[in-house]
Amino acid sequence: MDFSKKQDLTYTPEVIVFSNTHSTMTGIVLIGGQSSRMGQDKSMLLIGDQPLYKIAAEKIAPYCDKIFLSANQNQISTNTFEYPTITDIFDSQGPIAGIISCHRHIKEKLLIISCDIPLISQTIIRDLESLHESENGCTMFYNVSSGYYEPMLSIWEVNMLDKLEKYFVAGGRSIQEFLHQNVINKYSPSSLSGFKNVNTQNDWRYINSQH
Repeated sequence: MDFSKKQDLTYTPEVIVFSNTHSTMTGIVLIGGQSSRMGQDKSMLLIGDQPLYKIAAEKIAPYCDKIFLSANQNQISTNTFEYPTITDIFDSQGPIAGIISCHRHIKEKLLIISCDIPLISQTIIRDLESLHESENGCTMFYNVSSGYYEPMLSIWEVNMLDKLEKYFVAGGRSIQEFLHQNVINKYSPSSLSGFKNVNTQNDWRYINSQH
């Protein structure tokens, strides 16, 4: 991904529950990853004066009625969050387990975002929402050149989350495999720079230098 230009890191006021008559989605911020390449909990890293988890939450705030953090037990026991949390039921099973944990807790349409993509713009989220078709069950970016979906910013209907849970319970662990087995509404943004993950200390330092 191209990190050569300053990206949109506009923040919105702090909120927990949102009154949004134009949306029936619940927002989920995935923060429970292992952060192995970062060497510390990346969700708590600051860009400017805000932690990554809060930046992600505020990015999706205009599109959601309420927001939850999907976190592991250690994060919940050692931190105090201004958002309600959902504990990951399954340890070290990747983002698919976090999504299923949230689905078991909330049987609603979900807008999911990972805490480590702070360059996502409001335009991308708005376009994703406008392209979503409930009959397809799920909408997300699909990289044609690599053949991979990007589920770390995605919209899921309850029926597709039910299918994902059945796949997981049956032993499936590859979210890419699951997505390729189903009809997914594919989103093609004009630029891929917003999907750059903050995985390393260098990634984090560079974004901070551009802020």
